[in-house]
Amino acid sequence: MAKFVLKKGTLIKHGTSLGRIRSILETGLIPNAQRNNDRSMIELAPETQGIYVGELTAYFGAYANFAAEIAGYMDDPKMIKAAFCSLIAPADIRKLVLPAAPMAFPLVITIELQEDCELLADEDYVFDGSYPVDQRVPLALLEDQAELVWNRWRSGVITRSIPASWFVHIEHPRLTHLDGSLEVHRQSWSDCELFAAGLMQSTSRELPAKLIPPYVQRYGSLSLSQRILPTLAALDLLIAHKGLISNHNRVFNHLRIFHIMEEMARNYGIKMVRSMGDELFLQ
Repeated sequence: MAKFVLKKGTLIKHGTSLGRIRSILETGLIPNAQRNNDRSMIELAPETQGIYVGELTAYFGAYANFAAEIAGYMDDPKMIKAAFCSLIAPADIRKLVLPAAPMAFPLVITIELQEDCELLADEDYVFDGSYPVDQRVPLALLEDQAELVWNRWRSGVITRSIPASWFVHIEHPRLTHLDGSLEVHRQSWSDCELFAAGLMQSTSRELPAKLIPPYVQRYGSLSLSQRILPTLAALDLLIAHKGLISNHNRVFNHLRIFHIMEEMARNYGIKMVRSMGDELFLQ
């Protein structure tokens, strides 16, 4: 059987995080170097290694990486009061002595393929996600299921490296700061809605054909609200943003996403967000 190929010119997305993006811009995407932390914890590595690409699954990957990067410091007892302040009186966060927040933020890279690329199935969606998690998916099955999984779930694995010259732009959620307006905070909901859609596909196996149209109808496009060019200079400007350069503002942005996702998890029945002091973000 012929291998499934994504044609030159196809636009795909890959989810990552601020902590990883500099090395990605310098070296491109390298097979298996960016395997999501949640995958590594609960799954055997597949028979082959590659770069996970897709549509909604890229937003799941971005959020999963972000959640893993901030989980450690979120368990610091000092964060309990910060979490309360972020909801009731954000400016009071400045008065708190806080742990050092990592330079973490969810990012999604849009890629335009400059060559035809062979694609394997994302093992999470083989047989519509019914393949046992504790069993390694054979390479032959990943090849056989690639086209079906891509057409139905819009997720797959490219086994070759992807150079940074193929990157079109990098999306990120809206950043705010402790002096920001409530309007900016409200606008952050559209970004988190996209993370929630990715999580609903990945954890509840809801089809992208069901999840994407309502989002596009409501917000206009399938993308996060902000984007930068895929260059180191643009990355440096992002890192210098008021919402990231200050530790207190960085904590506030992390908590803002956390609280919105916590509420969306309750609204949509997603088993993924924990309360402050409990175990983990993804269950």
